[in-house]
Amino acid sequence: MTRGRLIFNSLTHHARSHVGTLLGAIVASAVLTGSLVVGDSVKKTLQNQAQQRLGHIQAALVQHDRFFRADLANAIALDDKTHFAPILKLNAAGYVTDTKKRANQIQLIGIDDSFWKQALLKTIRPPILKDGEALINPRLAAQLGLKAGDEFRLRIAKPSVLPRDAPLSVAEDLTARLTLTVAKVTGVNSELANFSLRPGAVPPFNVFVPLAWLQKKSRTARTRQRDAREQYNTDSRTGSIGQCRAEKKLAHRGCGVGAD
Repeated sequence: MTRGRLIFNSLTHHARSHVGTLLGAIVASAVLTGSLVVGDSVKKTLQNQAQQRLGHIQAALVQHDRFFRADLANAIALDDKTHFAPILKLNAAGYVTDTKKRANQIQLIGIDDSFWKQALLKTIRPPILKDGEALINPRLAAQLGLKAGDEFRLRIAKPSVLPRDAPLSVAEDLTARLTLTVAKVTGVNSELANFSLRPGAVPPFNVFVPLAWLQKKSRTARTRQRDAREQYNTDSRTGSIGQCRAEKKLAHRGCGVGAD
């Protein structure tokens, strides 16, 4: 028996075990290859989502219950290579008149021209927004069925210097309604369409408006809160003085009765 014949007989005799080993090796190779491909795909997807949410942003200074001055961005600028942009972010709910389409948990973001230095713009000129105009991202456009030139409404919680449950906070007129016109629906991978400082798998609903315009709309609420707080303090002082005078008067009467 030759060597070749011996090898052939061995393979045919143990054919089932050899086939099982071969199939196991093929399956294992396929699983490992697929895992590597999926891992690279997931990593790339997460990187793309991070770029869509943050653009060129590397750091953010956030104060949830207080407000910064808009010129603070210029005050803390380090050099020409570092750019800061002020934004005013409010929570809102949106709807289209005469339809049942609604969207909750909308980010209403007031921006100025410096904001576009952080975005992944595909054009040289950044979008220009007028008062009452808004940029919306594709997810919100699909949710409300909006396109450029359409009108929609937002209901926002007015910003306040006091918490909602504080004793001095105003218990009425806590929301404001804004009517906006869609200037443009942003691209999926540009203009920070999915801008958000919170991680998440689902893109947010974003509405971008001029910062100065949004400041004017929200300033009324802070002014009312301040006036209400001052009025409360005035009433408290007046009530205290009146109470003291009443107590002195009663005390005087009591002494008079005792003397009689």
